Amino acid sequence: MNTNKFAFTFGVGQAYYNHYVVFTGTYDECRYQMFESFGPNWAFQYQYDEEFLRIAKKWGWKELK
Repeated sequence: MNTNKFAFTFGVGQAYYNHYVVFTGTYDECRYQMFESFGPNWAFQYQYDEEFLRIAKKWGWKELK
C-alpha cells in the first residue's frame, strides 16, 4: 500500500472556495475521507507536493485546517 498526501480543492460558489484540505493515505482512502468530510462539494484531487504548493501559492489558495 502506497501512502501519500493528497490535497483537495474547492470550486467557485462552494463554501470553502479558494481553500484546500490535505489527507494522508492511498489515493482511494483520501478520496473516501474527502467524500466523508465534504460530500461531493469539492473540485479536484492533487498529489500534495512542491508542485502543488507552487500552484497554491500562485493562485492564493489557503489550507483549510
